[in-house]
Amino acid sequence: MIWLIALSPIVRSLILPGWGQMDFDRRTGIVMMAAEISGWGYYFLLNRQQMDARQTYMSIAYEHSGATSFSDERIFGLLEDYFMKDFYIMDLYAEARVLYPDDPEARERYVQLNSVDADWEWDSVSAFYRYQDYRIKERQIVSQKAIVGFVIFSNHIISALHAYMFGSSRINVSLYPVRGGVGLALKGRF
Repeated sequence: MIWLIALSPIVRSLILPGWGQMDFDRRTGIVMMAAEISGWGYYFLLNRQQMDARQTYMSIAYEHSGATSFSDERIFGLLEDYFMKDFYIMDLYAEARVLYPDDPEARERYVQLNSVDADWEWDSVSAFYRYQDYRIKERQIVSQKAIVGFVIFSNHIISALHAYMFGSSRINVSLYPVRGGVGLALKGRF
């Protein structure tokens, strides 16, 4: 592990935000490390919540949808959108009439290609709505995980930039004229 000590503050900050700052700005380093740990902790919490939401909506589907098969992954989306398979088939025929107004055989093929090998009818409206709520909750958590992932990534970049700008005396900042204003140039060695 001796080779890790020889890494530049920039590289150390890319690996673990705050590690590179420990040489020249310990307080900032601790804050960046704490942000990294908090970010990953929140990400894993969200991951657990996503698994719980998925398990819950799948349990609701198994117990209340009356679905005869769950072999096709599309069934979970269809269970969210349609109270019973008959409503889904009616929508498929409506789409087929728009797509193939003068071709009844093409309409039948369209319905057959887009149908699933399962029948279902929810046993109650409340179970149907609870299922929808947990599906929505899972999608919201996935969106939150993407945001947290971006924040974690950004923490790495910001930490490396901070280490580059403030951990090295080899940086040169200059202003230069450009059309319609002033530009900023950062020059330095890595």
